Amino acid sequence: MILPVPDKQQLIAWIIACWLCWITAGDDPAHAEPAPKNHAAANTHPGQRTPNAPATIHWSGVTLHEAVARLKGLYHDAIFIDRRTDPNQRIDLDLSATSTEQALNALASGRNLGVARIRNTVYLGPANAAQNLPALIKQRSLEISRLPQDAPLALLQRRPLQWERLSEPKQLVASLGQSVKWQLANADRIPFDLWDANALPDLSFAESLSLLLIGFDLTFELHPADRSIHLTPLANQPEIESTRRAGSLPKTQNKPSSSQTKPVPAAAKQVFTLRVQEKAVGAVLQELARRLNWSLQIDEAAIQAAGKSLDTRVSFSVENADREKLLAALLTPAGLEYRIEGTTIYVTPERYRRP
Repeated sequence: MILPVPDKQQLIAWIIACWLCWITAGDDPAHAEPAPKNHAAANTHPGQRTPNAPATIHWSGVTLHEAVARLKGLYHDAIFIDRRTDPNQRIDLDLSATSTEQALNALASGRNLGVARIRNTVYLGPANAAQNLPALIKQRSLEISRLPQDAPLALLQRRPLQWERLSEPKQLVASLGQSVKWQLANADRIPFDLWDANALPDLSFAESLSLLLIGFDLTFELHPADRSIHLTPLANQPEIESTRRAGSLPKTQNKPSSSQTKPVPAAAKQVFTLRVQEKAVGAVLQELARRLNWSLQIDEAAIQAAGKSLDTRVSFSVENADREKLLAALLTPAGLEYRIEGTTIYVTPERYRRP
């Protein structure tokens, strides 16, 4: 039997009817997945949450460091913590939050902290810094857009920014400049510090560098003639002058004439600003020795005999401390001590003396 061939209009109508039947079946409540219910944060898988689904948070005595780690697992934002923010402070929080900002704003309340969003990164730090950061980035971005035509191309591109545990911010800033073929002119403005690992999604050069520098009360100027980056104190933060290393010369308004003899600055004393959170004392000690060219002698046999360990985790914070105060802050919590003979640092258990 030969079936009649439908004409063009009948064929189109048949296709539309089948399509409508398929759409209707897809909308059948019997086949649709139920809407997700709100669950406590501990029972919610981050990959299954919709962007605006609330997470219920009940925290008591949680450290800020741990709270931030938990928030990263709940939302799709990176979080950048200002180095001046104490990661060991305890957090009590009870709320239902739909975003990183909402949770961090509740966390910051009453602690003189503030929150600022920079694309998919959320900044947490001193309230005045959080308030000024977006405007600061906008101003630097505007200056970059006004550079000579060939200069700003790489500076305007967005790139991810990440670093490993115990990274030095001075090196991070220098590497960021090198990635766009600009050179850091005055790296010594950034004091020594070690940071925990972090990964930030795509950011422009102005956004990345401003985040790295804000904790030091610094911003930057670009000199296109030699493609150099110059770090400068924030205009509204005059107290930054107090962090100048001992022995350096203060700035003067009147430049000396070419016939004047320039004074030679005294030898600068090294000072350190460092915050360590739950790191093995031996790993931190070795990293400091590597970066600062210390000659280190560790009496591991004596340390083990005294029941101590280089794997002991320590947390401490020092600001503008000399080498001796830095070593004491690092070693004392682990039951260790040091002595300096010439250019060598000896590390032993407390109250242990070589014969």
